[in-house]
Amino acid sequence: NRPSWMERGGVSPVDEETLKACSFFMDSHPVPVALAFESNLFRALAQLVEARKGGSDFGLPSEEVCHSITQTVTHAFAECTDSCSGFDCWSTEDALRKLANSGILEQFLRCLTRYEYDHYIDKYRLDYLLEELLSCPRFLRKRFKSGTPCGDTLRNILERRDGCTSYVSRPAVASRLQAIANMANLTHPACSHCCTSESLECPLWECGRCKALYCSRKCQLKDWRQHHKQICCVPSAEPKALQTLVTNYFNRHRSIILGKIAEACDAESLTVNEMVVEVDFVPRVLDDDVIIPAIHQPLFKIAPIQAYIEGNEEPDILSLESDPESRDSVQEKSINILKEALASDRMSSDSCLFFVTLANREMECVEVPMSIKPFANAIGTE
Repeated sequence: NRPSWMERGGVSPVDEETLKACSFFMDSHPVPVALAFESNLFRALAQLVEARKGGSDFGLPSEEVCHSITQTVTHAFAECTDSCSGFDCWSTEDALRKLANSGILEQFLRCLTRYEYDHYIDKYRLDYLLEELLSCPRFLRKRFKSGTPCGDTLRNILERRDGCTSYVSRPAVASRLQAIANMANLTHPACSHCCTSESLECPLWECGRCKALYCSRKCQLKDWRQHHKQICCVPSAEPKALQTLVTNYFNRHRSIILGKIAEACDAESLTVNEMVVEVDFVPRVLDDDVIIPAIHQPLFKIAPIQAYIEGNEEPDILSLESDPESRDSVQEKSINILKEALASDRMSSDSCLFFVTLANREMECVEVPMSIKPFANAIGTE
């Protein structure tokens, strides 16, 4: 924490190496992340980037420093929200709130305009943070509205009055920044993929489920393949699509799920293939927002399969059924689905059963091997 960083907005070559080491430690354990917040490291980094504002070189530090700061933030966020190292993880909103309070969140957006990832792990970390940010509409509407530091920074970036304008050539970044602005009601509506503003010549259309805006079917399909499927529920019960959805969900929250499964197995003295992970993709209205529990929390429940069959555990979807007959029908159907999955005799000893409720309230069971490598089938390598 050197005062000269904030005064001149630049660092020496030695300090650049220190920043690189910092991003490495953020990716190693939740404790360094907590210490970084306690020691005001993120506030110091925010002041470093802020000090360059209005100067040459896009008003940003060097490309190497922007790279290190972006990595530090993305690694820290992933480690403190998706880790099971014996420490309680922060919720997505808690982690985002801490970043915003330290001032680094808006400066992270500015550095992001100059950031070029060079490894698929970096791509995964960045995608994870941006997708989690998009999954918090209440946070976005509060922290990214006009007049707030994050909101004004993002608007200036989109209007090309701040940051490096080359980011527009990277659709994965540009589309997410525009989607954040759309969700925060910050700018005039624009396509969530190509960022084309709405006009009489270019009307926008809504996604049928999450209301994301698109100027064409082509943009919607491209956005879906790139990242939108991670934040918009897949309602299809077609086996291949369902297996992909559940496998990607497991990969994304792998460390948390494995840790909770281990705790549940120890508590119940059962093996992993005797447990079930319940994942709920049914949209709900909460405080005037539409949320999907499995995506917005993320929320899942782990319990012995037999507890569901014996009626000691109930599927979460029952909370949406007010009619007693409907509740009984749904519970009976869930029990039959679980019994059928157990009767198939196809589960291996290292697999766990996922009980999934889709957006159309259809219930399905999917077997997921716990030996799947991190990020398999979820992202590609470069």
